[in-house]
Parts: sequence; structure tokens; C-alpha cells
Amino acid sequence: GDETLGASANLLESGLSSGPNRIPDESLDEVWPILAPVFEDSNPTLEHETQYGGSNMDPFTLSLNTVRGKAAHALVALLIEMARVSGGFDLPLSDRRGISGRRELAGMLDRCLDVSREPSLSVRAAIGARLDLLALIDPKWFEQHQAVLFVESDQAQREVIFDSYLLWGTIREPLIPLFRDEYLYRASRLSEPPAVTWERRAPQEALARHAVAMYLHGDIELDDDLMGLVYDESNRILWSAATARVYLGLAKRKDPQEPPDSGYIDRAMRLWEWRIYLANAAASAGDVSNFHPELDGFSHWVVAGDFEENWWVGQLARVTELIGRVELDGPVLDALADVASRHPLQAARVATSLLLHEQWAFLATGHADAFMRIVTAATGSCVPEAISEGRDLANRLVGKGHDEFGPYAIG
Repeated sequence: GDETLGASANLLESGLSSGPNRIPDESLDEVWPILAPVFEDSNPTLEHETQYGGSNMDPFTLSLNTVRGKAAHALVALLIEMARVSGGFDLPLSDRRGISGRRELAGMLDRCLDVSREPSLSVRAAIGARLDLLALIDPKWFEQHQAVLFVESDQAQREVIFDSYLLWGTIREPLIPLFRDEYLYRASRLSEPPAVTWERRAPQEALARHAVAMYLHGDIELDDDLMGLVYDESNRILWSAATARVYLGLAKRKDPQEPPDSGYIDRAMRLWEWRIYLANAAASAGDVSNFHPELDGFSHWVVAGDFEENWWVGQLARVTELIGRVELDGPVLDALADVASRHPLQAARVATSLLLHEQWAFLATGHADAFMRIVTAATGSCVPEAISEGRDLANRLVGKGHDEFGPYAIG
């Protein structure tokens, strides 16, 4: 490929996307005559993608390192920038024509999506990465191009564009109905071998998190078909990634000091209660192992600090009854110590379980103060069962060489 052409596409895309070096609005019409010739370059050939793609480099990364891939990135950036400058984002969705209203650019985009003329997976990946924005600037174009975007005749071509959107795009609430059929189709294939090679299970995990995000924000219900597909028994390897979207979403708040949306928290609690109900049923049937990673992750919910105290303490107790431990055992122990005076029995029981199931044998040393607060709260309470549990915990700590707990181990 012509590296000069690739470099020019790179510079154009940078000028269309970055603040300090942005191409002036009045110069945007001059971009296309410079960009158009880049699409005539031969790179990438199918042989190039076979040699350097696959397990060596995923299609999106390859798009950043091939000439026509770079050109596709610049084309999409140009369409989005032109829509911004012309006020396209201020129009009602039904009136937006940010693609179809630009004949030459739309024609090149159509060519890139025609698998008989552009077979490159990396070029499609470049388009898929900003598919949400293309739909946002021209929803009607997106709706009319479903058949070429999600081409049924070639599974790899169909997957790569949607997988790229899942990994780098953003859920746009007004556009969810336009994307829904492809979400359902892709979710129906989650347990099947992918047609396109990405790192680990990245697109599958991204889809699972998209589904849960839509649920948490009230766009779909817990009994929606998409949620059913994500949490199907055949997709149990994705359960933990799906449920993790709860605390990942909380961590992404623009202002961590602002309380989270109460609807988000309520839906998260309903999701968790459904998941732990199924985990309990699995435990009763004799094997809860499929739920271990998902339950283990509840520690992140605790550490997030956004859930009502009585609720998370009770759920944490249920988790440790089922699997004994949680991933962030130290931070969870500290959180328990803060509430031990109000929940002495549950705090002592959970702390004992964490001590018994710790992985590295450093928990008692690293969090001796938290253990002490829990032991003193339990043994100093007026609840006989809590006193007994507190003494048992103290006795176990003495057994691990922490003599300072000795006075609390004796009745």
C-alpha cells in the first residue's frame, strides 16, 4: 500500500476528530477531494488480512494499520463533523439526513459496505466502531441499509461490523429499536464459535454488558428476550461479565459525589435478587460452581457504597453462605467493620467465612483493625448468637498467631 496515502488519511481523521488541530469548519468541503483517492489503494488485500489479521491482530486494530482502513475512519469522521457543523445533531431524529444528503460521501460508504466490492473486514470494523453515530446523524439511512450492514450471506462480514460497534460504540437510547434485531440475532449466537477473531471473548462480553446496561436504564425489562439470551445456561461463561455492568456503570458516573439514579439502583437490586435466587436453587441441586464468578463479584457492589446498608449486608451474608468468599475480601471486611455495631451477627459470620476461605493468608495481618472492630462489636452485643460467633472468630484469629484477640475468645 501507499504509505503516503495512509498518512494523509491519518492526518485528515486527526483533524476531523481532535480539538487543538481541528480542520476549520469552512474548510471541510476541501477534505473529500483529498480523501477520495485513498480508497483506491490496494491495501489491505485479502492476503494481507490473512497474514496479519486473525489471531495476530483483530480487525479494528488492523484498520488502524492499513490504508483503506484509515480512509474509512476518516470518511466516518468527516460525515460526523459535517453533521455537527450543519446543525444536524440539533434536528429531530426523523429529519436528520447526515449521510443521504451528501451524495459523494454516501456513495463511498455504500461501496465500503458492498462485500462484492470491498471484502476487507478491517474496513467494515472501522465503520462499525462508530455505527451508533452514523445512525444518529441519519436514522433513515441506517434503517434502509440494514441488509448491507448486517449482510446475511457472510457471517464474518455481519459479525465484524456489529462486534466493532459493541466494543467501541455507545448505546444511544433513541436508537435502541433500530439496533434491537441485531442485538437479538447476535445474542442468539453467543454460545457458537465466532466467525471473527477478537481478543478472548471481548465482543460477547460487551454484548452481555450492553444488554444489562439497557435493562439498568429502563430501556428493556428483566424478562426481555435479550436478557434471557444473555443469561441462558449455554452462556454461563458470560454471566459474571454481564452482572458486572452494575458496578462498572456506577463507577462511570460523571460526578461520583452525586447519588446514583434510584431507578438504576432498584433495577440492579432486582437483577441481583434474581441471580442469587437461581444460585440458591443450583446449590440446593448440588452444584453452585457456575455462579461462583458472578457471586464473587458482589464485593464490587459492596465497595461501590451505593446500596442500602441492610440490603447489601444481607446479600453479602447469602453470598458467603453459598461460596465462602468474595473477590475483594479486604475492602469488604473494612466495609463490614464500619457497620458491625448495627449488624454484629452477620458481620461476625461473614468475617469468619472470609478468614476461612482467604486465598493468600494475609487477610488477618492486613486487616487486623477491621477484624478487631467486628469482634468487639459482636462480643459486646446483647445478641447471644452474635457473642458466640464473635468469640469463635477471635479464637480462630488467635489460632493464626494474633494473640491480641485472646481476651475476646474466652467467655
